[in-house]
Amino acid sequence: MNKSTILAPGFDDFIKRTNERIRIEEMEKEKKIPIITPQVQSFIDGENLRKAVWEKDNYSSDNILASGIQEAFKKINANRDETERLLSECSIQHLIIPRREILTITKIYHEIISSYEASLKKGGVIAEQAMIELEKYLDRAMPWKHKFCTGGLKSDNKSSIYYQSLSGMTIRIKRANIGLKTHEAVIRKVMENIVFDSGAYFPTDDPVIGSNTSEIRDYKFRSLLENHLNCHSDYKSRIDRYYKNGKLFFVNFPFAGQSSRHDGNQVAEIMY
Repeated sequence: MNKSTILAPGFDDFIKRTNERIRIEEMEKEKKIPIITPQVQSFIDGENLRKAVWEKDNYSSDNILASGIQEAFKKINANRDETERLLSECSIQHLIIPRREILTITKIYHEIISSYEASLKKGGVIAEQAMIELEKYLDRAMPWKHKFCTGGLKSDNKSSIYYQSLSGMTIRIKRANIGLKTHEAVIRKVMENIVFDSGAYFPTDDPVIGSNTSEIRDYKFRSLLENHLNCHSDYKSRIDRYYKNGKLFFVNFPFAGQSSRHDGNQVAEIMY
């Protein structure tokens, strides 16, 4: 047998698992609308592959190269160079979330939960009336940047209503679940930031009819919300935005496993 084709014991199984992981990721990707340019997405895919391979420190680089991944690494390095060039032409905006906004939205979130649970204890909730009460409270709770619906118009019982703060935090009400006994199904978790994809491979900061939503929340931000009474200063998010020629070009989300993400339906109605 040619020496270059000899693999370390068990390496063949590792390659199979890696290929299966890549296959699953590709299937997941088909369900989502990209929120970044194809070049950057290619770079990120490559970095995921690189990490999956090199973190297996019991395999030598010779065996890895012998497995046929060498060509993949060449493509990764080319994508890295192109990505670094593209991002070097952008201006970076670091997301800073004001302490006052964090405390206000956390208070709002807990109050609407209490209100919803109190309604349930009184003998159940009529879906439409419950939605009206939740909206009334949220509408006057604070100045919001945007209010919009996805998955249908506001009048559609299957739609979701989003409230977006000035910094980009979101509260989402899932209308289809109104009346269920658990508030988690109706009042979704507060998310750190939201990005919209209009289908032109470039994300946007503001909702556009027909655009898809991507909400993200870093584990550090989740911990901050859970311990909001200990929030004594503005929060420096790990989410960065890259702008090119005045347009949003790339959003740097924390790595998978360190954050939670929700990819929603298309924006159907924008109230403001």
